[in-house]
Order: sequence, then C-alpha cells, then structure tokens
Amino acid sequence: MTADEWSAAGIPLPDEQPETLLMTDAALGWIAEHTTLDVENPQGLPASAKLFVLKYLEVMQLSAGVTAETIGGGAGTNLSQSFDTASKSDLLAQYAAELLGTNLKADVHFVSAKGRWRPCR
Repeated sequence: MTADEWSAAGIPLPDEQPETLLMTDAALGWIAEHTTLDVENPQGLPASAKLFVLKYLEVMQLSAGVTAETIGGGAGTNLSQSFDTASKSDLLAQYAAELLGTNLKADVHFVSAKGRWRPCR
C-alpha cells in the first residue's frame, strides 16, 4: 500500500519512505498472526489496531544497544555508556496487550511429558 492509501485507511504514516511502508505492512502481518482481527481491509480496523500500527513503527525504529557515550577529560578520564535494555518484542507485547486486548489470541504453552513428571524441589 502507498502512504496515501494508509492515510485513507485512517493510519497517517510519519513519512513515505520505503522502509516505513514495509514496516507498516509488517505491522499488519503481526496483527494477522497474533489477533483475531481481519486485516484484509485496514480501513475497517478498530482505532486501537490503527494506533498499534503506529506504535509498531515507533518500536521498530528504536535503536537497540548503546544509546549514548561520553568521554570526559581531565586527570581521571571518565568513560560512560548508556544502554537501552528494552526489548522490542517486550514493547510490542505491552502495546498489544494495552491496545488489542480482547482481540489477542491466547498464548499456548506446551509442557513436555518429561517436564510434567519432574520431581518438585
């Protein structure tokens, strides 16, 4: 879809860069995989899902790892680094729970038979 088509669907993109369009398509893929919402017609998505698409773009544009470095001069040279410890998948899960709540598919966890019979300690 083009930026104009996204805008017509009620999802104003921050820019028209190809990367942004790809990430927006990926957001729809995420919604299709993890929710019960029909993404065939983005215009028909609820406002919360449209907001999730914009939050998905924000999260995907975050840089991971070192976010700032400082080198101080003087007698005792100081080196400092700041790290971003937030996981993109954790942020997406948080936004999904807040915005898509009742439409999220239930998480299914499998426990192997061997793990089920392990003695408790």
